[in-house]
Amino acid sequence: MSLTSSTKNPYREQLEKLPEVFTLPETRRILGYSPTTANQTLSRWMEKGLIDALAPRSGVYFNLEKNKYAREQNLRLAITKKYPVSRIIGPHVLVNYGWTTQIQQYMTLALNLPPIKGSTSSTNGYLSVPEVEFQYRSKKWWQAAIVDEAKRNKKNIYIQGFESVSPGFALVDMWMNKDLSWFPDADDLHLEDAPDAAQDILQACKLLGVDPDPLFAAIEVDPYYLGLSDNPFCS
Repeated sequence: MSLTSSTKNPYREQLEKLPEVFTLPETRRILGYSPTTANQTLSRWMEKGLIDALAPRSGVYFNLEKNKYAREQNLRLAITKKYPVSRIIGPHVLVNYGWTTQIQQYMTLALNLPPIKGSTSSTNGYLSVPEVEFQYRSKKWWQAAIVDEAKRNKKNIYIQGFESVSPGFALVDMWMNKDLSWFPDADDLHLEDAPDAAQDILQACKLLGVDPDPLFAAIEVDPYYLGLSDNPFCS
């Protein structure tokens, strides 16, 4: 037997049949494994570093034998297998549009699925994915987000493969949840190069039913330099 064949990864043929991102059911279907065999095989591959799990007990895996950068390059696809509908919110959106330079280590994704407490979830009721924080948003919020999407400039709509809300919508959402997450101080924001910022924020306030005056006071911006004489929340 040659040295090459004797040192060949015995699992390579199986892993080559699987895509770069796959699930437990896909493993069973593609490889024809029973539930017990599939679970045992996946555990063995995890131990050998041939695959990586999206999160503990998520049932979604990255095929590192096929692509060692599978996690970095396919994170959105993996998350979509568990949470089909999501939007990037929070600081990443503001940074993407140049509204701030204050970035957090993880992305924040809004979901339309409420959290579920259980053995497969973290303390907030969602999968514990190191790169992402998941937050639930209501049906009313999603209806507003869809309208925001229809009205917005399509530039920079995707961040790391995920669809994002507009920066104005992201800022108003952060204001609504400031008791739970970070909200930028006036010094953290750089809106001088964003001439449509005030208009974007006002539009988001209307969509989300938020009084804009306290928000604008907090970030020390006068929205009415655009010629808007009335508080749109009260119109």
